[in-house]
Amino acid sequence: MSHYGKLYEETAQEVRKLESIHRNNVRALLTGATIKVCVTEAFIDRRNRRAKLFNPGTRTFEQVLENADCEFLEEYLITNDRKFIAPNNGVMAYDAIHEDLGTIEFKHKAAKTITLKPYCQQQIKANQIDSFLIWKFVSKPRSILQAGDEVVCEIIEVTKTDDIVDRAIESHYNRKDLMVFC
Repeated sequence: MSHYGKLYEETAQEVRKLESIHRNNVRALLTGATIKVCVTEAFIDRRNRRAKLFNPGTRTFEQVLENADCEFLEEYLITNDRKFIAPNNGVMAYDAIHEDLGTIEFKHKAAKTITLKPYCQQQIKANQIDSFLIWKFVSKPRSILQAGDEVVCEIIEVTKTDDIVDRAIESHYNRKDLMVFC
C-alpha cells in the first residue's frame, strides 16, 4: 500500500472512531430527557387511521386505540425535532431516521419487558435498525389519549441494536416467536 493509501486508511479509521464517540454522546444526551407536550388533533387523527390497520386479535377497538398511543413520542419527535425524519413512503423497516444515529426503532415501555415481534427481529437480522429509543409515559391523564391531553414522556434509553440483541431472550409466556428484553 502506498504512503497515501495508508494515510487515507488511518484517517478513515480515525473518522469512524470520532463518529462512534459522537453517536454515543447523542445517545447519552437523549437518555433521561423528559418531554411535556399537549396531544394534538393531528396525532389523534393519525392514531385512529393507523389503529384500523392493526390486527386486533381479541382486543376491542378501544384497546387497539390505547395500544396505538404507543406511537405518540415517535410522531411528536418526527413532527417537532428536525433531527428525526420520517421514513420514506411505505418503509416499515424502522420508525424514523435520526440525523446522527441512523435508523431508529421506538419502543414504548408500558410494563417490565418490551416485546420484539418477528417482523422487528427480521429487520434487526437484515441490519435495517441502527438504534432503539425506549420511552414511557410519565404522566398520561387517561387510558386513551384525546386531543388537548397534556402528557409527559421520558426517554429511558437510546441504545445500539446490538445491545438490545444481547439482552433479548425468548418469551416463555407468550408465543415462542417473540423475544423480550428488560
